[in-house]
Amino acid sequence: MMRYLGLLALAVLAACGEVTTDRFAGAPVTGAARVSANTMQITFGGPAAQLARQAQSGSYRYGRFTVRREADGGQVIEGGVFTPPEAPPLWAVEQLRNRPVRNLILVDFIKKELHLYQRAGADWVATIGYAVVAPQANSLPRDVVEGNLSRIDLAPVWGVPASIRRDYAAAGQPLPAQVPFGDPRNMLGAARLEVAWNTPNWNLVRLHGARGYPAEPLGEVDTYGCVSLLDESLLGLINQIGGPAGAVRDGTVIMFHRRGVR
Repeated sequence: MMRYLGLLALAVLAACGEVTTDRFAGAPVTGAARVSANTMQITFGGPAAQLARQAQSGSYRYGRFTVRREADGGQVIEGGVFTPPEAPPLWAVEQLRNRPVRNLILVDFIKKELHLYQRAGADWVATIGYAVVAPQANSLPRDVVEGNLSRIDLAPVWGVPASIRRDYAAAGQPLPAQVPFGDPRNMLGAARLEVAWNTPNWNLVRLHGARGYPAEPLGEVDTYGCVSLLDESLLGLINQIGGPAGAVRDGTVIMFHRRGVR
């Protein structure tokens, strides 16, 4: 069982720093996560109506997983770690044919799932899957958006874009231009994956960490375009793909899509 403290981090943008890779070595994999009841104001990273909600008992489903709210304000996230389909979809395999890529990260915006596949000779092997928080599928500019992982930042500082600062200020929760790692207002969690996308104006779309999930059903809240997953899941993913140096050196492609499995 994984433990997290405090606030939700959905999906926002940042500038960041780096720390050594021993922060995530050996990160465990499990099918459920326990989120502490400590500091249970849930911050959504969006307009005023979404910024401050209190945890309540009950449960809801989001994608393939269940968020169970407990009476003490804690959360248990069930089904968030799983085995993906045995092989990646044929369209993804075709896009990577004859390219020197070891890791393929597929993020399904419809199912809210991340699938990791790794090359083994001429084949692709399913490694692990994680539940993610993602924007609406129709937010993608086309069915598949692809990019190459260019950098992994651990313990990131959140460089808050002016538009997001305006949203928070309007909600009565002003933010500084830079929010350091460890500050409960930092929405990036434990790490941030920088991607060189093949799509114009996508340089600020990233995959990053989160400390928990919302106290209420998500609906279609504003995630500012990014994708997030629980910190320990993200650190486990980074470990699987070879760490900050190995993941870039060996070639890691990330595809955000709404195409389905075939």
